[in-house]
Amino acid sequence: MNIYIVKFDWSTTDEGDVELHVYEKYEDAYSKFKEIITNELNPSVSWIGELDFDEEGTPLGHYSLDYDDNNSGDSEVYWHFVDDWDYSRHSFVDLIIEEIGCQEIKAILTAIFCINQINGHKDSDIAKICEYAFRRFLGANTNLLTLACIKRTKVDIMPEIQQILKEDTDYHRIMEGFE
Repeated sequence: MNIYIVKFDWSTTDEGDVELHVYEKYEDAYSKFKEIITNELNPSVSWIGELDFDEEGTPLGHYSLDYDDNNSGDSEVYWHFVDDWDYSRHSFVDLIIEEIGCQEIKAILTAIFCINQINGHKDSDIAKICEYAFRRFLGANTNLLTLACIKRTKVDIMPEIQQILKEDTDYHRIMEGFE
């Protein structure tokens, strides 16, 4: 399963920001990618729009534009604009493709769902969100997990949850520095 991230990293001499937009479909991400570039070329929105360009779209003066915009529907694209005399003035637009492992999502959702179910401390909002995520992303429901949690305590279920996290995620490696 892929997600598509449009990252807009911009900076002027006195301010800057990084905006992230996440999409389920490449087409939606590509539309946002093009929208940001169009806005950057608009003089009422960005300093880049005030500059002069030649017939091929290359900026004139001390500016650099590097881009790859093949719109293949399945590859990353980028548009990077820099003031060569002042690197703090830049605009980077990237469409990044990230693969998300369904097995890892399933393991994390299982852990959250089971911990929420035990000891009579069930939070109905967490249960609904987990149920939605299981159905939406994995095409499954939580019926068997609910049965597996009946009359269980956190103490006796945590070894099983830790084993699932160990086998199907990088949870322990990533979180070891936070303990």
